[in-house]
Amino acid sequence: MSKEQPGQGDLFDELIPKRNEQKGLTMEDELRTSYLLVNVLLGLLVQKGVITQAEVDTLLAELYAEYKARRKVG
Repeated sequence: MSKEQPGQGDLFDELIPKRNEQKGLTMEDELRTSYLLVNVLLGLLVQKGVITQAEVDTLLAELYAEYKARRKVG
């Protein structure tokens, strides 16, 4: 295999300019993404009739109670 010459990266180095590289994800980014994914998933489950809105409400209440309990511990 040949060595890369200075200034020559792989294909992705050429396609993604350094100024456009994504920085590492922050905790806020991860939380926002999780929140959106959960909302979309629950919405789809309700829409497809897999789960009812009342069941979602119950799950969210349980989730919130668990969240509060873990915040007190940690």
